Amino acid sequence: MHIEQKALEDFHAHVLAEYPKEACGLIVSGAFVPCVNAAETPLTDFRIAAHEVVLATAKGGVIEAVLHSHPYDMTVRQLYPAEWPSTKDMTSWLNNPTVPWGIAKTEGENVSSLVWLEDEPNTPVLGRQFVHGIHDCYSVIRDWYWQEHQIKLKNFARGWGWWETNANLYEENFKLAGFHEVRLEDIQIGDVLMMKYGARVINHAAVVTGNNQITHHMFHKLSCTDQVSSWHRMIIKVVRYTDGLGDKQE
Repeated sequence: MHIEQKALEDFHAHVLAEYPKEACGLIVSGAFVPCVNAAETPLTDFRIAAHEVVLATAKGGVIEAVLHSHPYDMTVRQLYPAEWPSTKDMTSWLNNPTVPWGIAKTEGENVSSLVWLEDEPNTPVLGRQFVHGIHDCYSVIRDWYWQEHQIKLKNFARGWGWWETNANLYEENFKLAGFHEVRLEDIQIGDVLMMKYGARVINHAAVVTGNNQITHHMFHKLSCTDQVSSWHRMIIKVVRYTDGLGDKQE
């Protein structure tokens, strides 16, 4: 998603003016429209009231993107980049994924580049920078299925560290995504290996893309190919797309 420099500058000014609250606004027909953060907890969340959306589009303008900031405190150690989407961000965006969401972090003096929540399934699956919820291990699987077979797998909201809570997203959702379990000794191209990587629950997955070959994406690394045998001891479950690789779904 590209926005004009003037709109970006206006957004940055709004972000700094609103700190330490989350700032929010809309890109409407190319221009940035600042909005009041109507959330009950504006330091950690945002909400744009319906009447502001109506006003922003009253003259026929088209909403092209939703922008907001993630404020953070420089004195507090950051376990992951503050501009990464939260579970709430992804949940709200997935209600209407045709409108991109841009997120920037700020400590009150500077504003980072935007990261974009948008469905871009044609992005090459190899050589990606890791951005949890956007370019992560599940994103590689979704995009590989689309690029290779035009199968659009269901997306799921996920914020960093979900595996450290009571969530068990891979175990809970693989059937909803269209997969069923198969035996490890029967793996074939297109199967997904579900693994535990330093966690109590399954928190990593890879798609089988060749003989003894997987494609996956790890934190702090570029997405890449690897050997199945290198990950054998971490594999907990193997799942296969239920409808078959030759089938397509809308």
